[in-house]
Amino acid sequence: MKRKIIIAVSVLSVLFAYQTYAQEVVENPIVEMEVIPDADESVIYTEPVELTESVEIKSDDTEIIFEEVPVIATSSASTSSVEVFVEDMVLTQESKSIENTVHVFIRNGEQIVLDTETDLLDDTTKIIDVTGTEHSISSKSVLAVLKQIDVQDDSFDISDIQYYESFGSLYLKCITINSQKICDNWQFVVNGSAPFTSIDATILEVGDTLGLYFGSPYQIVFDTSLYSINTSIWATSQVYDYRTNVWNPRTGVTLGVTVNNPLDAWNPIELFTQQVDVNGRASFDIATSGLYMIGVKDDWYYPLYSIDVSSTTATTTATSTDEGTGSGGGTQSNTFDIPGAISFLKSLQSSNGSFGGSELYTDWVAIAFGAAGEHNSLLMDYLKSKAKIKDIATDNERRAMALLALGENPYNFAGINYIEAINTTFDGVQFGEKQLVNDDIFALIVLSKVGYTSNDEIIKKTISFIIGKQNANGSWEGSPDLTSAAIEALQEFKNVSQVQNSISSAKNYLIGSQKSDGSWNSVYSTSWAMQAMVSLGEDWKVEGKTPEDYLTSMQQKDGGVLISSDSDQNRIWATSYAIPAIMQKPWGEILQSVGRPKIDTSTATSTNQSGENSNATSTDAEVVIEDLVQEEATTTPVVLMLDSPKKEVRLENNIAKEILENKETKDEIVPVEEQKLNQLASVSSVPLLKTWWVYVGGLFVLIGITMVIKYWKL
Repeated sequence: MKRKIIIAVSVLSVLFAYQTYAQEVVENPIVEMEVIPDADESVIYTEPVELTESVEIKSDDTEIIFEEVPVIATSSASTSSVEVFVEDMVLTQESKSIENTVHVFIRNGEQIVLDTETDLLDDTTKIIDVTGTEHSISSKSVLAVLKQIDVQDDSFDISDIQYYESFGSLYLKCITINSQKICDNWQFVVNGSAPFTSIDATILEVGDTLGLYFGSPYQIVFDTSLYSINTSIWATSQVYDYRTNVWNPRTGVTLGVTVNNPLDAWNPIELFTQQVDVNGRASFDIATSGLYMIGVKDDWYYPLYSIDVSSTTATTTATSTDEGTGSGGGTQSNTFDIPGAISFLKSLQSSNGSFGGSELYTDWVAIAFGAAGEHNSLLMDYLKSKAKIKDIATDNERRAMALLALGENPYNFAGINYIEAINTTFDGVQFGEKQLVNDDIFALIVLSKVGYTSNDEIIKKTISFIIGKQNANGSWEGSPDLTSAAIEALQEFKNVSQVQNSISSAKNYLIGSQKSDGSWNSVYSTSWAMQAMVSLGEDWKVEGKTPEDYLTSMQQKDGGVLISSDSDQNRIWATSYAIPAIMQKPWGEILQSVGRPKIDTSTATSTNQSGENSNATSTDAEVVIEDLVQEEATTTPVVLMLDSPKKEVRLENNIAKEILENKETKDEIVPVEEQKLNQLASVSSVPLLKTWWVYVGGLFVLIGITMVIKYWKL
């Protein structure tokens, strides 16, 4: 009888302990998961469950919502569901399929012809060319997708398709829009880039953006139509943005001056070249009169633009934009009208808050407004609506400068960390494109205002790279603009070895290249050179003429800079440059400083952009936490605890940005190191034994074990 009582008590003790343990886990489930942003599928647990073993995520890009707590996971596997074993039952998570679509945008000048999503089919499409010959092509090709939309949509009609046997490809010759047949210059891009394959051989993938527009993708514009051997020829290389119908500066290319080749009309004779500056501009001084042609060397000089250089001094006419003494309606005042310039810019602001229909011009206006202390809520709304990481380093750098000028924090603006985006382009030596230095100069300008110092390796290496790119004459790329920007960037670190010598050499270049009217040939170059001059605490004159005199001569009666016949975009740009210069405010003064965010722990480690280990106080392992209670952790990784519903956690550095919603319990989110993000994610159960019931259950287990041991002794 005694043995039966002991056995019964032991069994009851174990059962009671198990019951309290199960109750605790169900009431306080924990999900420990490696996370990654930008998931495209969603999986939902409809009720709390206990995960009793590790589960592999078997579907592509899946969002797991566990007890209303969303966490992002990813997997390289290809199946479409996840099976979770819970006790004796199986929960199957159903995945929402990714829509099998592509985005199609068609433009003809000012007219947006089409802006839609369309399905991407897996079969083939029959195309009939102008001769009546039938061709079978993949339904995922650009031409097939356009043809499929044409069949379903009345906004356009593909009217002429030609087949070139020599290339083995089809050519989209004409599209009819509003009864007008438009032919021979249709361009297509996929995800912003022009493919090297033909329109019928370029295959689209799910999520791609297809752009189709009529016209040339590039152009060169000149500051005036009349040149003489005594004037500089200024040319600007531009690239077309089909999404906004705006011409933007084309950087990273080389312009060249050529003459006709009598032996080969397709290969002109190259005389000299010049790489464009950060504004897409280059200048040439031609000593002999005659007919010349200018083109982009990178495009094999196609197309070419003819210029006629005369032996007599040219007369500036109303068609000029930047040279001369402000003829054609210039202000008669001896001082620059800053309020008038601000009013001019405001008059050209679009209803959505932008300027010139482009983020480029809008950012420079923001810097000008920041210099003048001008608050513009519509501008702020626009910047928030366009808060997005760009593919080009200088775009993120310019946006960070605009935000700092307006007193905003680029570490966290509308949920975007522009500083992280800038640092991501650092390869351990330099930022962005290896063949460029402008992206390094502007990265240095930004980082100097967001908590980075000369003690940071990323700063030391950037300074070294910039100085290494300086020419023997003291310039960078022979450009007054870029040289002026470099002076402003390096001036913030003038106590670093070799920096002062570099600045001195650059200063001598600018002084030597200043023109007799006080300018550096253009409003753009003069404005930046004047800011560099001010940053050095100097005042440069030539024959009594100052840069301010030149900029004042270029202001018109409406307050804008450049003559009124010039484009609004150019006038917005030039005016935005001139305002800070006239106010004698270099960027170092305009941009407000912000501190580097820190993690409140000393244990977590990460790898920064220069490949060196750093502790968690570095921004390279940055975590920004809002409305959150952080409990002390004795081990790595740091454990962040929620204490009430609907708390926001931002895990920067490409880990996650998710809104965590829970009910009445605390859920742990364990950040993982960045290098592990692409590994297979897993979900595991981590029991949280905190209530007194569990300890009571544990006590009964001990009692049961003791009785069993005693039983065997009996």
